[in-house]
Amino acid sequence: FSAFYNHNDANVFTQTEVREALNIAINKSAIVQNTLHGYATEITGPLPPGSIGHVLFDDTYTSTTSSRVDIAKEILADAGWETGEDGILEKETSDDTLRLSFSIATTDEAPELIRIANELKTTWEELGAEVEIKSYLTQDQLKNEAIRPRDFDVLLFGEILGIDSDPYAFWHSSQRLDPGLNIGS
Repeated sequence: FSAFYNHNDANVFTQTEVREALNIAINKSAIVQNTLHGYATEITGPLPPGSIGHVLFDDTYTSTTSSRVDIAKEILADAGWETGEDGILEKETSDDTLRLSFSIATTDEAPELIRIANELKTTWEELGAEVEIKSYLTQDQLKNEAIRPRDFDVLLFGEILGIDSDPYAFWHSSQRLDPGLNIGS
């Protein structure tokens, strides 16, 4: 399971520091322990441990959510993000003013995903984001209304890599449009 950022629909995700800060702010260990009751493995990259090609990324950030959020706030501040009048982070670009505002799409059929979406929302709002959860009644509805047309900002969903863990279908640019599986483009 992962949070896939759709930079084609939400320009805010074209900013490297936004993706980095959102990722750092998430206390994956707490989600695994508290929400999934230990029935998951925290990963730091696109391939799970034990897969061919797995690389352990350095995650030297502290384990407490508040410390992680503080680090993420620093990253955004250093990149020019400032708190707007309504408390949401904004950044002036040459073309526009970006707001750290987006939605998370997931399905009601997986209660653990709704709980995780709420944890992400809480953490990211503490960071200074405006976050809405869009929950779809069924996985089919999510697939047809959000995944296939790539009509989402953040998608909280799972993929099965298979025994050989070949990430081609999930990461190659030729697979970015439906029916391809590169849902994060």
